[in-house]
Amino acid sequence: MDQSPIRNFTPSNLFRWVLVVAATFFALSILLKAVFDFETQWDGLWYHLPFAARLWDIVPESSLQFSLGLQYRYAGFPLLGEYLQGLAWYVTGRPESANLVAFLSLAAYVVFLKRYFKVPLYLAVLALLAIPAVHFHASTCYVDLIGNLAVATLLMVVFAIFIGRRAPTLRDLCVSIIMVAVAINTKFLLAPMAVLGLALLVLKIVFPSLLAPGAVIEKRAKWLTLVALALPLVFFTPLKNIWLHGNPFFPMQINVAGFALPGIEQARDDLSPIQLREMPRSQRWLVSVFELSPGSHDKDSRSNRPDHWRGGPLVQTLWSHDQYTGGASQPDMWMGGTFGAYMLFNLLFLAFMSWRIWSPEIGIGMGLFALVSLVTSLSPESHIIRYYMYWPIFLISINLALLQTAWQSHKTGRFIYGNLFGAVALTAVLVVVTRTDGKYTFPTFFSFDDYLNKVIDKDIIAGFVPGDKVCLVGQPFETNYFYYAPQFWGDRDYVIRNTMFRERDCGDYRVIEKH
Repeated sequence: MDQSPIRNFTPSNLFRWVLVVAATFFALSILLKAVFDFETQWDGLWYHLPFAARLWDIVPESSLQFSLGLQYRYAGFPLLGEYLQGLAWYVTGRPESANLVAFLSLAAYVVFLKRYFKVPLYLAVLALLAIPAVHFHASTCYVDLIGNLAVATLLMVVFAIFIGRRAPTLRDLCVSIIMVAVAINTKFLLAPMAVLGLALLVLKIVFPSLLAPGAVIEKRAKWLTLVALALPLVFFTPLKNIWLHGNPFFPMQINVAGFALPGIEQARDDLSPIQLREMPRSQRWLVSVFELSPGSHDKDSRSNRPDHWRGGPLVQTLWSHDQYTGGASQPDMWMGGTFGAYMLFNLLFLAFMSWRIWSPEIGIGMGLFALVSLVTSLSPESHIIRYYMYWPIFLISINLALLQTAWQSHKTGRFIYGNLFGAVALTAVLVVVTRTDGKYTFPTFFSFDDYLNKVIDKDIIAGFVPGDKVCLVGQPFETNYFYYAPQFWGDRDYVIRNTMFRERDCGDYRVIEKH
């Protein structure tokens, strides 16, 4: 009788199945949350969902007019993420479905790691969900995760080429072009790293071809032609803004050689905690990445509320979508979101693997990681992790890739260290879920209809008459203005305008003001 199944049933194999079950459970739970829970976070309510609805004519401009500031953002911001969210809403008829774009982006990235580096799906899921920012954004209609996963994909393609000491393939090129286009047309802040990744890829095409046979040069020339033809698509939003507004990053006002390009929004200088504003940008980034920022002594700070655990070294006091703790006076405001202890483990794990399997290829890969880290640390507002989630994603992806590729001839060691990595990742996920009471992990089944019934003032709706033109002014309408649109109340005949507190912008509209 063949006893091999029994012999193969070892504690290591059993633990692997524990990891598989855990990854499946958390992935399905977050999927259910993305499908059934309506997005109630600030940016999602304020402009992601309104922009998505405008793009697909779900709530047209004839029914709802944005405030002047939001209208400028709609005219200039990259809108690919909102376009995809609007598509999901349009196809399903449910605004909750906008959340699926971020979730499916994460799922696609996990499959990418599987296809490119043979990373087990369960290991990738746990390793990525252990990053609080990734975990939280996976079930929302924020666009940060979509663009950052695109940049991480691009960097991992470049990493694969560098450690493999090989030329880019047509697949590499197509994936990279698509990812650069997604990143740049989703979030302006990702443009520099996306361009850097594409430039490194082009260099790998050009320089090896200089001494190559003619046939190779001809093939590489075709690839470069493909890149050139794709550039208008890749840079669609900046080119459109140059054509319409004379500024690739409109509505942001930027200076080029001392000349201010047209724009209405200036770079803010209050997006850092007051206590850290004099700190060099790269140092502030390190403090945020490793979550070393001290907690607040202000009893009114969100990080001091009873429903939050206090933090400590390498663990931020509060984890949330945007790390908002109450204002710039709070030393932990906008800081963290990576799980600093988990980041430290990954860096040590990377150093250990590089030491054990050192080769020129690994050295080149580590040089790429160092370059990405340097550029990220010097980027605008680099301490706000949700803007630059690609860095922790890239770090963890390198570890996952090296476990499967560089150690492919050390099956036993790869299996043991894979289980170790999985154990740490699972522990980190459990800490994230526990510290946040599972509110970013488990569905609450709070629907869009529930939101309308709970938040929107129905007495105001009842006061609208046919042909009414109503201007909503005041703090209660700051993020809720959109949800007074007639399309959500039986397609009644009225028009809504939002002014962000300025009654003088209402024109001839009837003013409804609340404080």
